[in-house]
Amino acid sequence: MYAVLDNEKVKTRAEECSLDRRALAEAAGISVDTLKRIQRGERVMFSTAQKVASVLGVRARELRA
Repeated sequence: MYAVLDNEKVKTRAEECSLDRRALAEAAGISVDTLKRIQRGERVMFSTAQKVASVLGVRARELRA
């Protein structure tokens, strides 16, 4: 299963959590390249979206495009 996340939602929440791109990727256990794909609006595995959402303290569906 795949998901497309809304870059603005991810970016805003990351800023609220004081996380830059590298810190968010590291905390989520994903590569910076994968985070860049998310930010370009490309689809990623739902499990990846869940990892990012977890770090940001929200549910994955709250970040969906």
